[in-house]
Amino acid sequence: MFREPDRVSYEAPAGRAHRVIIFRAHEQTPAASLHAAAERGRKTLPEYHQNTYRVGPGTAMREFTFTHHKFGGQLAVDRRFTADDKRYAVIAYGPPEAAEATRKVAHRAVTTFRSTD
Repeated sequence: MFREPDRVSYEAPAGRAHRVIIFRAHEQTPAASLHAAAERGRKTLPEYHQNTYRVGPGTAMREFTFTHHKFGGQLAVDRRFTADDKRYAVIAYGPPEAAEATRKVAHRAVTTFRSTD
């Protein structure tokens, strides 16, 4: 586990391509936060491809793939949501062949989330 201001990340044991990052999103809504992240991804991630993009009341999510310099192909599940009147993001990463496990990690992180603020 690594902690930075407003960010926590968990990584699988060395040499594995699984991780999850949790952080505060500073945009006004989960939808605005997801839109900004998608725009950054299009511009900065090699071979970025957005597979899914959904927005609902108080929540937004996308799935995308890209090529990581160390791990190769990666699937990311990006969930934006509101808790305690603040916006947060959970992004789970894993190899595309572990898509269901990556989705479960993101879902579990969101559904068990408790703010420490």
